[in-house]
Amino acid sequence: MSFAELHAIQKACLKPAPGLLALAMVDPNDLETQPDWLQKPTISDLAFKPGKAAYAIEPDRLTARLVDKTDTRNRSGDYVEYLLTAIVSGITPSIEWIRAKLLNRRVHIIVTYQNGDQRFIPYMRLSADGDSGDKSNPQRYSFSGSVRLSKIAPYFNGTFPVIGGSGSGTPGTSVSDGEMVMDVFSTSSSTSTFSLPANVLLTAIYLKSNAVQNPQIGLTPGGDELGGPQSLAAGDPYTFAQAFRSTEATTIYFSGLAGSNSIEVWYAQLGDGDVIIISISTTDAEYEYIAPQGVLLGAVWVKGSDAQTVSVGLVSEGDELGGPQDLAALEAVTFAQTLRTDAATSIFISGLTGANSIEIWYYI
Repeated sequence: MSFAELHAIQKACLKPAPGLLALAMVDPNDLETQPDWLQKPTISDLAFKPGKAAYAIEPDRLTARLVDKTDTRNRSGDYVEYLLTAIVSGITPSIEWIRAKLLNRRVHIIVTYQNGDQRFIPYMRLSADGDSGDKSNPQRYSFSGSVRLSKIAPYFNGTFPVIGGSGSGTPGTSVSDGEMVMDVFSTSSSTSTFSLPANVLLTAIYLKSNAVQNPQIGLTPGGDELGGPQSLAAGDPYTFAQAFRSTEATTIYFSGLAGSNSIEVWYAQLGDGDVIIISISTTDAEYEYIAPQGVLLGAVWVKGSDAQTVSVGLVSEGDELGGPQDLAALEAVTFAQTLRTDAATSIFISGLTGANSIEIWYYI
């Protein structure tokens, strides 16, 4: 028997992968219209309201199963009962946000089987228990849900925007966790450099010297793009507030230094912490994002495929938070902000052209 024949037999004998491949939750209030699931065995695209999307669980954190059964003992007639169980690893702010969003509501569930088929289960009642775990058990959430339907739940054949894991559908918006990092170094030179990692948000630079100095900080040698010149007395500390989003490793240049300086570089990056990064892909001329209540907006970053003039505001086509800013094709800009939201707040990014990538960074 040849190797190819043996390999074919082995593949045929392998058991199919267990569990669900992906899981997404849809708040019915986020849809323009409800799908006609009672009438069709398969439904297509979902019509979301502007800025709304499904809530997906990252596939690498998910272990889930869906069980359905018919019951002929019910006097009023047969029905189909769907039971969902899911384990999601790790306790994170993003899942807590999903739990709060779905509290005391029935939600639509879209599950993806291992073969890629998707099923739409309407108006399921969900509960989610958080567990910090002990020495022998990891941190996790335990989701469970049930619903009784008079019809078989339809299959889903379409795409939908996603908040969270890439899972199923067409990712348009994602939510990531982040952490704040502080790098500290000392220098006695009149000039110095710092290598800022790629894909982080520079938040602030703090320095203090034992001598009179006039420092400035830039993206080029002797430049002041990030602050200064700033006249400082001996022992006088100063914080350069910044919101610069790096797309690649970036050298930061310090000049005009004197004496012995202690320098702190503060930046936010992906990780487990209290920084939330909202990543958005859009081809709309204006995008509205609703920031949650009680967060501190750090920055809005925009990069588009075409030349454009971008503004960020609190009303449609407004510029209260930045702009108008002329940008060449593929040029990125970081709008620095420190807006504290006392209530859910709409943020409008307008003047967009072509395909845009947008990031909204905020602290919780």
